[in-house]
Amino acid sequence: IDATTGGILGSLPGLPMLFSPDRQRLAVHRIERTPDGDPVPDGSFVIWDVTADSVLTDVACDCSDSGLAGTSTMSFNADGSRIVVIRGGMAEVYDATTGELISTLEVKGAKVISVAYSPDGTRIVTANDNGTVRIWDDP
Repeated sequence: IDATTGGILGSLPGLPMLFSPDRQRLAVHRIERTPDGDPVPDGSFVIWDVTADSVLTDVACDCSDSGLAGTSTMSFNADGSRIVVIRGGMAEVYDATTGELISTLEVKGAKVISVAYSPDGTRIVTANDNGTVRIWDDP
């Protein structure tokens, strides 16, 4: 929505969404609908170039048999060049321009439920379903 006119500028097929620190990119989770019509992230995400109004990368997920459905949280690093996304209880680090998988951060015996980059972009913190928090060096 245009803040001045109130007009609709465009729509994105997904949720949740996250702007990069420089506000030039927007990461959007793709969604599926449950039989009741509720939106559920499907494990895929798109990164949009906001200025050019175009897709930079589209990271698909064939989640039907992989256990990766339910992507729920993500975080850009300080310069917006990387994004960490939770998929299937693991944190996956991607190049935010190409969509290339850089690294998978997995906690044995626990599922990652929350993730964030440190303000300087050098570390990633994960919170796990067993109540632990782990700090990782950015791969």
